[in-house]
Amino acid sequence: THLRPSLNQLFAMESLAGFEAIIEQIKAENMPVLMAGLQMDEQLKLLYGTKLDNLQFRKLLQTLQIDNRNYEKWQESCIYSYATHLKKFNFTFFHNALILSDDIEVVKAAVNQFRNPINLLANKEFRNLYQLVDKNRRQNWLLLQHSRFASILSTQSDSIWQPALHQLNKTAQWSAFQLRMNDNEMHLSGYCSAESPFFQHYKTHPATTEDLSDRLPMDCYHYTAYFAPQTSIFTDSDFYQNIWQKLCPEALYTFTLSNSDSITCYTLLKTDTTQNPISKIISDTMPDMFYYKNHPVYKTSCTAITKEGKQLTFYMTIYKDSYIFAESPDALKQYLNRIIANKTLSNSNFHKYVHNHLPSERCFEFSGQNIACTQLLTLAFANPNHNFIPITIYARF
Repeated sequence: THLRPSLNQLFAMESLAGFEAIIEQIKAENMPVLMAGLQMDEQLKLLYGTKLDNLQFRKLLQTLQIDNRNYEKWQESCIYSYATHLKKFNFTFFHNALILSDDIEVVKAAVNQFRNPINLLANKEFRNLYQLVDKNRRQNWLLLQHSRFASILSTQSDSIWQPALHQLNKTAQWSAFQLRMNDNEMHLSGYCSAESPFFQHYKTHPATTEDLSDRLPMDCYHYTAYFAPQTSIFTDSDFYQNIWQKLCPEALYTFTLSNSDSITCYTLLKTDTTQNPISKIISDTMPDMFYYKNHPVYKTSCTAITKEGKQLTFYMTIYKDSYIFAESPDALKQYLNRIIANKTLSNSNFHKYVHNHLPSERCFEFSGQNIACTQLLTLAFANPNHNFIPITIYARF
């Protein structure tokens, strides 16, 4: 699969093929398999585990042609070794579980953990998420401890991942994602704990079923959606404050597109165009405008100052009952080319899957569809008092 290099870098899955070669020898159907990432000597190591009975373990030793007397004694455990054509593995059979890794110290650490009365289930956030996961064993699940995962990878990942890891470290403590894959795409959807101030802020907002995916390009890097938010969210942006106060939108989306060699930012407002005409933000005496494929493109009176002190002027077009803003006419042309060609998120199979399987009501939404934007989360609130927020991440490679 085209995903393997990225999976190897993110989750240290180089040993997966070797583990599969061993586990296939057990000849059992519907075996639950656990893979856990552990930090050993500042490196991410994988631990594999599955449940077996004594008979299955003895048969596995016979199939692998391992003498059951040929082991390394460690405490009360017998640690065996087996070399595939890919890697050498160490494993033990302990408490009706097969514990396996390509690092013997990881196996020993797992055996030690069995004897420890305190484990991850003592963590309230993890325990609540795990209870959700345990109810649906037909799915493949990925559980992440954000700060630990980001800390390990930040020292050994390519620079393209660094912004994502930094953002991930600031969000919730734990997340649990269902995994769906094909040859070149990975789709994750599930839940994250909602204890952080970032998430708690949005839980006070009214929920909506509004869906503007027919106005968002299919290839947008990511989008953020605010539904009737408080204007205090935009205190650091004169542009957003300005258009929000003048146009009173029902929803505000920001999204990015790759145009040529640059990334372009857009803002989409859904509003009642009869009550909030464009005259509020353009000159109604002699507007600076032209038509592109039957859609008007206006120069607005809205401006913003960048961190470098540069003044930006915004242009706008209209599609359905929405105003779309960008920093240049060419950027709006690129947007209209996609929308007119019907290349929208509403025609994305993954996007359809998400909206069919998550609660329709939400008051804030993040969606990332690029390798550098996997920190962006689609948030949908089913219950303002619920401990978890359903989320979706699109990762496209």
